[in-house]
Amino acid sequence: GKMTEEKMPKTQIFLQVFDGSFHYEDMPESVNNIQVEFVFLNPDGIPDNSIINLKKLQLTMAGSAFSANCLLKTPISKPYMDAQGKGKLDLEKIKNLLKLEKGTELSGLVDADFSIKGYYSQMGTSQIQNLQAGGKVLIKNLKWKNAFEYAQLNDFALQFTPQKINMPVCIGKWKDNDFDINGTLNQVPGYLLNNETLKGKLTLKSKNININTLIPEPKNGGAKAESNTLPVVEIPTNIDLQLDLNIDKLIYEKYILTSLTGNVAAKGGILNLNNLKADLLGGKIVMNGKYDSRNIKHPVTEINTIATGFTPSSA
Repeated sequence: GKMTEEKMPKTQIFLQVFDGSFHYEDMPESVNNIQVEFVFLNPDGIPDNSIINLKKLQLTMAGSAFSANCLLKTPISKPYMDAQGKGKLDLEKIKNLLKLEKGTELSGLVDADFSIKGYYSQMGTSQIQNLQAGGKVLIKNLKWKNAFEYAQLNDFALQFTPQKINMPVCIGKWKDNDFDINGTLNQVPGYLLNNETLKGKLTLKSKNININTLIPEPKNGGAKAESNTLPVVEIPTNIDLQLDLNIDKLIYEKYILTSLTGNVAAKGGILNLNNLKADLLGGKIVMNGKYDSRNIKHPVTEINTIATGFTPSSA
C-alpha cells in the first residue's frame, strides 16, 4: 500500500524471540534469557486504528531480571496506554557486562517497578484521579567514581502516583558535600504537560556543603567571575516550592557559615529568604529578603541583614 499523511498500508507485524542472548567480546557477563513477543496491527490503513502491543519483554542482565509489557491504542486521537515494568540491577556487575571508561568504579543496588493504565489526556487535568499509575525506585549503596569526581547515594527512595512524587529519603555525598533530603512534589504531570504550577516542599540537612566545589571550573583556563558579579537568574513563575535548610557548615569563597537554618521559597517568579540564621566571623546573622525576577531585564534584590556579636578581630 501507499504511505501518505492520512493513510498507511494495512499492516501486520509479528515478532517473537525465544531464549535470546548477547554479550560483548572479552566481557564475562551477558544478557540472556531474552523473551520478546511484539505485535503491530493496522487493519484498514487509518493510522489512528493502529494497535501496538509489546506483550512480553523479559531478559536477565548480568544476573538481574527485568520484565515489561506495553499496549498502545488510538495513538493519534486519544492515546491509551497500559504498561508495566519491573526489575532489579546490581550495578557492580555492569563492569563485567559493559566496557566502562578506564578508572571508573560503579556499585550499588537498584530496584524499580512502575505501572500506568489510562489515557494520555487524563494526565495534567482534573481527570488525573482516573489514571491508574504508580511505582517506586529504590537505590542502596550506590557508588560512582572516575578520575575526577566521586559520588555516592547511600539510601534513596522515590514513590510516585499520578498526583504526587514522594521522596522519603535521599542520603548521599558528592565530592566533599553530604546531603540528606526528603520531601514531596505535587502536580508534576500538569507542570510537565500543561505548564501548571509545580508545588512541593523539601528539607535539606547537611554536615558540610562547600559551594566552591560545586561551581564548574572555567574552560580553557579562564578566570572565575568576580565575586561581586551576581548572575541574572530567572525564577520560573509556575513553581511554588519551599526548602527548609539545616546545614552545620556552609563554605562560599572565603566565608564559612555554621549552624545555618531557615527557609527558601520560590513562588511566582520570586525567591524569598525567610529567617535565614547562621554563625559567621564570631557573630550571628539573620537574613530576610527576596529576589524578584519577574522583570528579567531588571531583577530586584532586597535583603535585610541583622548582624550581632562581631568584633574587630573576627571581622
